[in-house]
Amino acid sequence: MSDADVPTPDHTPADEPPVVELASGVEALDLDGDGIADAAVIREASAQDLDGDGIADVVSATEVVTADTTGDGQTDTTMTTETDLLDLDGDGTIDAMTVTTMTEVDFDGDGTIDAVEIIESVGVDVDGDGIADIIETTDTVAVADDDGNLEVIDSTDDVVTNEAGAAALEEEN
Repeated sequence: MSDADVPTPDHTPADEPPVVELASGVEALDLDGDGIADAAVIREASAQDLDGDGIADVVSATEVVTADTTGDGQTDTTMTTETDLLDLDGDGTIDAMTVTTMTEVDFDGDGTIDAVEIIESVGVDVDGDGIADIIETTDTVAVADDDGNLEVIDSTDDVVTNEAGAAALEEEN
């Protein structure tokens, strides 16, 4: 399923609606008990009412986790997760969800990213019963070559459907 396959709202707001911040926070973690923060967690959540009916059509959440796994005082691992819940038809229920997780690692502590993994998942409820009928997941892994350029070494794409999802995909084709 591509981005073009995800249904879009049947309304177009004249002005970009405001984003309402729901929550945010930063948490420092001392993983080894030495009194120095080895990791940090940053969280944000927001909502947006696209059609002006007073109900959030998009709810977004971002969590960033950074860590010093080598103990040298430098962040060498970062994981970012972004989640969007979408009410595409304005009925107050979640019709689709996207989750993207990106992990970046600096194995040798030289300040450059040595490997990246990106996992993207999209779930769509095609029949309105509150259950994702189609879930597509893409997993991409890239590693740095000797010059520090990231090169994709593996990419997989999986689609899982239930009966309603299979019927919707068959109808598209």
